[in-house]
Amino acid sequence: MAPKTLMVHVSPDGFKNGRVDAALALAKTFGARLIGVGAMARPEAIVTPEGVMHPDPDNVAMLEKDLKALSLRFSKKAAALGKDKASWRSALTAPAPYLAENARAADMLIVSSRADSDFPVIGVDPSDVIMAAGRPVLAVPRGKGEVDFSTVLVAWKDTPQARRAVAAALPVLTSAKRVVVTGVGDETAGEALEEVAVWLASHGVKAETVHVKEKNAGKAIIKAAELQGAGLIVAGAYGRSRLREFILGGVTRDLLFKSKTPCLFSH
Repeated sequence: MAPKTLMVHVSPDGFKNGRVDAALALAKTFGARLIGVGAMARPEAIVTPEGVMHPDPDNVAMLEKDLKALSLRFSKKAAALGKDKASWRSALTAPAPYLAENARAADMLIVSSRADSDFPVIGVDPSDVIMAAGRPVLAVPRGKGEVDFSTVLVAWKDTPQARRAVAAALPVLTSAKRVVVTGVGDETAGEALEEVAVWLASHGVKAETVHVKEKNAGKAIIKAAELQGAGLIVAGAYGRSRLREFILGGVTRDLLFKSKTPCLFSH
């Protein structure tokens, strides 16, 4: 079953880097509803030796005005989807937690593979969303306004994250013309890849298998996607918690920051 509701992070930069266009294209492809989410962190009061400095009301009003402008711009572009096929939600709050919280309303989230801004008022670190959303997260490289998921590469590793990623991606894999299950190194034996292909076949997905002997898994997956002409990489997102912060594993970090192919992550 194709995703029914998609959710995209909308920021001032999102219209320039192709993310919103990619979300619109996917919504059209799947006949899905699209929810635009905008958020900007409200300035907080600061305690100084001289006392408490409260946020300037003019700054708050400016942020509210910026969110309103984003809403109008998104609604104008999303009108092409048709009546009642798009909606908007926003708040003056930290954008990454707000996006993850609202993931309850969507089948898939769409973010940029790199933060729009290092300024936390408007920027979203994609790794924060991937680790917290509890939904598949599509990370779109900058400038990738067009998406083509007719060929999909599944980056397989025998872990819970990879199993969840493949299961979450079934709606996309079912609609693909070609699916290539790819394993890297000795950890992904040919038998395991074949069993994944058999499982996919039981769900109506005909898949090929490829095994790559390469030490650098992230680099190998990116190269394999390019060689196979894949328009999407499906992968588990790996990380560990340290001091309440999620630290991404090397392969996930490579796919997120170095791949020119959109990546669909599940944690």
